Amino acid sequence: MLWVQALHVIFMVCWFAGLFYLPRIFVYYAQADDVNTQRTLATMARKLFKFVTPFMVLTVIFGLWRLSYQMDYYLASTWMQLKLGGAALLIAIISNAESIWAASIAAKMINPMFFIVFLTRPRYWCCSPLWAWFICDRSNSGLSARVQPCDNERVLL
Repeated sequence: MLWVQALHVIFMVCWFAGLFYLPRIFVYYAQADDVNTQRTLATMARKLFKFVTPFMVLTVIFGLWRLSYQMDYYLASTWMQLKLGGAALLIAIISNAESIWAASIAAKMINPMFFIVFLTRPRYWCCSPLWAWFICDRSNSGLSARVQPCDNERVLL
């Protein structure tokens, strides 16, 4: 069971490494004046997106596999509900990122600040389920012994 969790974490780290770099490529593309530079950055973004997508799929597969071990417990936990919601939101944002990028290029509305706000900031919001786990974990680990468990109404995003 621990190897499933380890693979989930490993693939999540690989996926997030690509997610943290992809918006930066979009910003560089929007700021580039040279057509050759834009073409190179577009190729880099496309290849990076194709490279990290299997990591996303493997993260979801191993996460659901891990979730299946104690489905009732995890789905009843507030931190897991927040984690699943944050993961779904992150997948939706990244799935739409390529189409938004293509639409903005076609409409000649390339603004670097748009990519910074739309693609860079939501990844921090989607990390909030991780903080919810630290705050709401009800197990007997050393961390939760120091932190008061929270109710569903007291979860801060």
